[in-house]
Amino acid sequence: MDCTSETVDQLLLHCKFASEIWNYFFNKMGLAWVMPGRVVELIASWKGITGTQQIAALWTMAPICICWCIWRERNERIFEDHERSSEEFRSFFWKTLFLWAIALDFNGLSFHDFLISVSST
Repeated sequence: MDCTSETVDQLLLHCKFASEIWNYFFNKMGLAWVMPGRVVELIASWKGITGTQQIAALWTMAPICICWCIWRERNERIFEDHERSSEEFRSFFWKTLFLWAIALDFNGLSFHDFLISVSST
């Protein structure tokens, strides 16, 4: 990753790669967001969203999933010499969030329906 100092906050929120991912997510959700300085502040400021129980659960999982995916990407770049493109990373994130949703018993939800439901929030 392109972070010169690798603090958790820098890596997960503020380095160029992380900023691009967060901006993509907020743009996809139609939100204007000012990123807090620390991960703990991000989690504390993440408010619930109205909608179905499934949408609310996805929204709650989203910041944790983004952080987890960024951490996985960091490890793959360092330890496996493998780097995803931005498009590949976005796909990895959505698939991961979908799998987490399935783990919460979102029965009958196809990946296509999942992407449509996320896009319509």
